[in-house]
Amino acid sequence: MPSSAASTLEPSASMAAECLDGIERISGVLDSSTSGMTSLEKQGLLSAAKQLVEKLEGPEIGIWKVVFGPQANAALRSAIEMRIFEVFEGNDETRNADQLAGQTGAEKLLLVRVMRALTSVGIFAEVGEETYAHNIRSKLFTNTTFRTMMRGMSSIMTPYLVKLPEYLSSTSFQNPGTEEKNLFQYAMNTEMNYFDWLHTQPRDLEIFSAAMQASSQRSQGAAAKLVSSQFPLSDVLNCSTKKSEEPEEENVLIVDVGGGRGKILNDLRVARPDLQGGMIVQDLPKEIDGREPTPGIRSMAHDFFTPQPIKGAHTYFFRHIFHDWPDNACIKILQQTIPAMKKGYSRILIVDSVLPDMGASLFGSLLDINMMPLSGIERTEKHWKKLLEGEGLKVVNIQWPATAGGSRDCVLEALLE
Repeated sequence: MPSSAASTLEPSASMAAECLDGIERISGVLDSSTSGMTSLEKQGLLSAAKQLVEKLEGPEIGIWKVVFGPQANAALRSAIEMRIFEVFEGNDETRNADQLAGQTGAEKLLLVRVMRALTSVGIFAEVGEETYAHNIRSKLFTNTTFRTMMRGMSSIMTPYLVKLPEYLSSTSFQNPGTEEKNLFQYAMNTEMNYFDWLHTQPRDLEIFSAAMQASSQRSQGAAAKLVSSQFPLSDVLNCSTKKSEEPEEENVLIVDVGGGRGKILNDLRVARPDLQGGMIVQDLPKEIDGREPTPGIRSMAHDFFTPQPIKGAHTYFFRHIFHDWPDNACIKILQQTIPAMKKGYSRILIVDSVLPDMGASLFGSLLDINMMPLSGIERTEKHWKKLLEGEGLKVVNIQWPATAGGSRDCVLEALLE
């Protein structure tokens, strides 16, 4: 090789080796130090790492990842249905394609193709020809709760989102929310809303219900902790001495509107035995029927699009309700709740995502698109304030999550002005 060519290559090789050495040092530090980092610090590192990957990949690879996202999703869903994750009995075990075929009943060639796709996106490690082992991502799926949640999240809205461009074109590209039919109804050619339709589809209902239950198991403890922190001692004493104008409803501390089986209130009651005042969980009869009685927590059938029957409660609580609905529907919910509130005492607590005005995460941004079939939306702080203040409420506090990534659940507190 001519000396001029060698001199051109040597600096490049040296630079690559130096970069690799630096990345390995950083990785070693992160293995033992991430738990002590703040959310802001993690976000800064993630942003820098993302920029590095983008420089190395070039612009086209990132675009291809987006274009082929549905294919990766389909491979993951197929792997879950084939029970591939379940046949790896131990975290350190390997399996070849023949073993996987024997244990799952799937054809070997199909398994090779699905596993090739999964390893290319970082789920499982390819440790030999047609041989695979767990990695940090695939191990997550050995947890039944996580696997059930991902089965639902990867499939619930996918059939309708395929129709999104066609649907938006039919509405002259208006933001979903005011049309006669939402994207789900358009895609399925039905007049039924999604939740009513779901109860006519046993398999879809099973997947949806299992996913929501799994999601709740993973997040409701944290949500209950967030809610618990919203009840300082002064409020507890306030409620215990309050006398309502409605004797049968006096001393109601919290009404969980659309609260399902009441898991949040159950956890809150355990976490805060000092709380005085009644707790009520409300939902549609088909959701609340069969709820096991819990001391101190009352069940009540209620549609939040009808007038709130509990007057003068301290807190009206909504968790993951408003993001399912467009603004006009949320306004109806608020208009049915606000007349029940006592000015200067009652408040609305909302646990939901709050997207930043700039720099939203991948999770938050795509979750927002995921809500479009229902005309739902993940809102920014500015959007939340416009929605609530438009109905005479004042947002007095927003509590942000302490951790980076994943859920962006916040607690918004609004009072009646």
